[in-house]
Amino acid sequence: MTTAIKAPKITVVKSEVRKRTYHKLNIKDYHKCARFYWWFEGETVLDHLVNRKFEPYKEIRKQVLGSILKDLGVTNISKIRWSQYAGCSCPCSPGFILDNALAMIDGQPESKFDVFCTLKMEMDE
Repeated sequence: MTTAIKAPKITVVKSEVRKRTYHKLNIKDYHKCARFYWWFEGETVLDHLVNRKFEPYKEIRKQVLGSILKDLGVTNISKIRWSQYAGCSCPCSPGFILDNALAMIDGQPESKFDVFCTLKMEMDE
């Protein structure tokens, strides 16, 4: 008899929208679509580096992504794509790409932003 593997329960600890800053040496990244990045509460830098290839992105999308974006007022998203290369050309910063997304920052709709989130993951026994 096989036992089904239960998905972890993922909850939000903290989330925020950060406006991108313009820098002439980083012009290409400034104009990219918005990104959604996360890390887990209590995760060390080494843990984060090791776990990047094994992130539970399907569970994050299913359990918390939509509610976080709604709570932060992120709108106008035409497509949400997972990418192991969301933050750079190597697989060091995976995340979701939010095509055409807008967020209200300082009372103005802004497309040059990223979402950063601290999550908590619990395994049901």
